Amino acid sequence: MSEILYLNVGGVIYTTTRATLLNYPHSMLGSMFSERVPTQLDQNGHYFIDRDGEIFRYVLNFLRSTRLSLPENFKDWELLATEADFFQIPELIEAIHHARDERQKAAIPVHKPQTIIELECKKESMRVMYFRIYGELFMLEDIPTIKLITAKQVGWYREGHCLHIHGDVEDRHSLIQDLCDAGFDLKFSNVSLASISGVGVTGTTTATVEKWLFTKTREPGHIEKRAINSH
Repeated sequence: MSEILYLNVGGVIYTTTRATLLNYPHSMLGSMFSERVPTQLDQNGHYFIDRDGEIFRYVLNFLRSTRLSLPENFKDWELLATEADFFQIPELIEAIHHARDERQKAAIPVHKPQTIIELECKKESMRVMYFRIYGELFMLEDIPTIKLITAKQVGWYREGHCLHIHGDVEDRHSLIQDLCDAGFDLKFSNVSLASISGVGVTGTTTATVEKWLFTKTREPGHIEKRAINSH
């Protein structure tokens, strides 16, 4: 059984074994407790080390397990690195740098990519003349209204990232409802809720352009499916 030793590190008393302190024989502690360098005792016969007593717990635990274990809210990185350098434990120094890098990466907010869909609708006398849908069209393939419209041979065409549709008020209402049901969030609209529901002022011949902006968060690993193809 390895010899039990008592250490006084900056006024904090630790109990350990000589074998633990010799786990890294080329370190300062390895040299001290293999008697290659002189040691000093306090008035109680404990080995005295004039270093930070609180932070030494992490050094000693690393010697015991060869793993760096730190609390989630640990902040004394510079002090711990200084102590690891003093005790000349390269493996501990490397573990500190790695742990600090990982904590810093984890602290960076992760902004999930957003799909942005812009819907533009031109109306005249409450009759919809056309829709334009801009954005990542592959995200719309499973939208029921889009599927119904693009299944037809006429009434729509694609131009780059824009889908042109000739439709009516019911198509508009169904499309907006389908987007909301599919998890898209309405971020902007220049149209009142009554107008979205198909209620408006009749008897006017003024052409108006309605606009909606929808967004949806894409989960990591999302795979783009085929895009809506123009016929």
